[in-house]
Amino acid sequence: MKKIPAGQRRISVFKGLTAAMACALLFGCDEKKDELSDNHSPYLPNGSFEEGGDGWDWPDKAKVAVVKSSARTGIASLQISTAAPNSARVDGPRFPVTPGNAYRVGLWVRTVHPGPATFEFRFYTINNDPVKAEKSAPVAFPAQPGSWQKLQITVTAPPDSYTGAIFITAGSAESEFLIDDATVEEMGKS
Repeated sequence: MKKIPAGQRRISVFKGLTAAMACALLFGCDEKKDELSDNHSPYLPNGSFEEGGDGWDWPDKAKVAVVKSSARTGIASLQISTAAPNSARVDGPRFPVTPGNAYRVGLWVRTVHPGPATFEFRFYTINNDPVKAEKSAPVAFPAQPGSWQKLQITVTAPPDSYTGAIFITAGSAESEFLIDDATVEEMGKS
């Protein structure tokens, strides 16, 4: 499969549209601000779980589910619960990345019952082998229960990277978290 640079993919799809129209349709940009909105991500389909778990993956035995009882925005969020001896992991949808480009990755977390949990962004080769990115360390979930909190990191796609995805892990201690409004923004060359 031939890798087409992200910019070329966007241009060919929206060739006849003005830049502002293409940006608004594809990315949720505001014409006046020329930036991405918080509620739409060009690279992460179903980041707010409104389509259930479509595109997201977790083991059958994990206590992970899309719930409609609590959401930051919309009507759904992802609930991750753990209890000893079981841990949980959730893989986000994979999408093409461009080596050398920076990506701002974020998600909103509401801690219900604190415990060890982190999120990170992982890169993979064309053969699905993991690629280690510089300055890519997992970010710990907040320990205080209650309100929604935004977690965000910026990582650069290393050489040989072909795809990327959010990766969430929760330890084997008793814990419960809600995730909503996950986003990934391509920031350009770093």
